Amino acid sequence: YIRHEYPEQIAACRAEIERYIKEFAKSFTYRTPSGEQSPFPVSVFISPGGYICGEQSALIEAMSDRRAEPRNMPPKLETNGLDDQPTLVSNVETYGWTPYIWIKGGQSYADLGTNGWRGRRFFSVCGDVKRPGVYEVPMGMTLGELLMGAEHCQGIIDGRKLKAFAPSGPSGGFIPAKLTAARGLPRKHKENRTWIDMCKRRNFDPNADEFDILNFELELNFFRAISPTQALGAGMVVYAEGRNMCDHAINAIQFFRNESCGKCVPCRVGSQKLAGMGKHLLNREITRERWDNELLPIIKDLTEVLSLTSICGLGRSVPVPLRTVVDFFPDDLAVYLSDAKSK
Repeated sequence: YIRHEYPEQIAACRAEIERYIKEFAKSFTYRTPSGEQSPFPVSVFISPGGYICGEQSALIEAMSDRRAEPRNMPPKLETNGLDDQPTLVSNVETYGWTPYIWIKGGQSYADLGTNGWRGRRFFSVCGDVKRPGVYEVPMGMTLGELLMGAEHCQGIIDGRKLKAFAPSGPSGGFIPAKLTAARGLPRKHKENRTWIDMCKRRNFDPNADEFDILNFELELNFFRAISPTQALGAGMVVYAEGRNMCDHAINAIQFFRNESCGKCVPCRVGSQKLAGMGKHLLNREITRERWDNELLPIIKDLTEVLSLTSICGLGRSVPVPLRTVVDFFPDDLAVYLSDAKSK
């Protein structure tokens, strides 16, 4: 399954399938229900498009020539997937490691990590870095090593300082360059086992009340324990000082609104409500008093409703960019309030 925007990748995969058929198909077969041996079928399915197809059941619906919408579960795809058959859905990277683990063993793969974490994975980095790109790195490598390392992103453009970081694209929200006990670090972080373990192996002060996000270890369980948004995806966006995070948050909400499949009411209506608020905010049509007393409570209610009732992750992601701007970048939001002093 490859998006239609990637013709080079589609052609490369089809060429590799042809090579496989010619060289290996006879030695790699499966037994059909009738008892015959048949070559294992492999093909490229070209996506009809749609961000929502990143949700695995919507992807299967698209492959089944139906509208790309998430399914209500159960049953899950592991029992009733493509053609109502048991189906495994994952990304190419996951399956790409299978031969390595098969041949060399799971411990060999685990040993590829660092800082006590296991394995390797790809991260795609874009935004305000000198050398954006896709990098395969050991799990547990720090964010600073990835963003500042000479073999990787080589630092922030124009010598500017890091302002914010989107650990999973905008769906993971925006994290400020430094987290504090009052803003960003987990509640009672000094009692957090992941925090304690990190301080021991990295020789950090366990009683610190401030944390530079460049010291984040790139591992999902670490982010779930320490990050305020608990997200770590394959796509990262870096923002240098001088960026207004409110602009990016509202742009992300508009994108989610446009890409919503519309199947569930919370996402369909909630994304439009938030996009509408964002438009009025950018047009400087909202006062500080109205924002604080009327709209912020509505945003908190919408965030809770979308998180609890959306069918898939897209709906749950809609409010996250704006919520993190409210929490961590209030000054960026304040410049758009109609009674704010011009800067």
